[in-house]
Amino acid sequence: MTHRDLFRLIIKVFGLYSLILSLFQAIPSAIGYYSFEGFDTWYAFFFLGIIAVVIAVYYFLIHNVDLIINWLKLDKGFDDDRVEFGNLDPRKIVSLATILIGGFLIVDYLPSFLYNCYSAFRNSVSSGGGLTTLLNTMDTNVSYFDWGISSLNLILGYILLTHHTAISAKLAKQVE
Repeated sequence: MTHRDLFRLIIKVFGLYSLILSLFQAIPSAIGYYSFEGFDTWYAFFFLGIIAVVIAVYYFLIHNVDLIINWLKLDKGFDDDRVEFGNLDPRKIVSLATILIGGFLIVDYLPSFLYNCYSAFRNSVSSGGGLTTLLNTMDTNVSYFDWGISSLNLILGYILLTHHTAISAKLAKQVE
């Protein structure tokens, strides 16, 4: 594998990771924030602008990798043109990256999911009075929107972890 191929692979995996983060973090938070403000035409333009930027960044990172490598001169200044990974082929590297992305999604969103589960359970069983009243004055309302987003991210992380071979086979075809 050459340095250019390695950087091509890293940029494409970063593009996939940024797409996943944008779809499951930035866009839902924009929807959640502006759902309280009400829907108007400026909100529609803002939301469409966010979606357009996400798609443009993803498209640029996936389809213009050589332009990025040339512009940043990432493959210059190395003594040897080859990078030796032993018997790791691009499919195994993409598989490792898929496992890492799935793991990051689970680690990032598990605390939020568990907190919302705890808050929903506590709100459903609280009867009021005493210590429960004191605890209810704290901000522990259940955010069902955040709960749903963290659930989707956990499911996506689980799918990436369990099906990393099929996903890596599909992505490795695009690298070669």
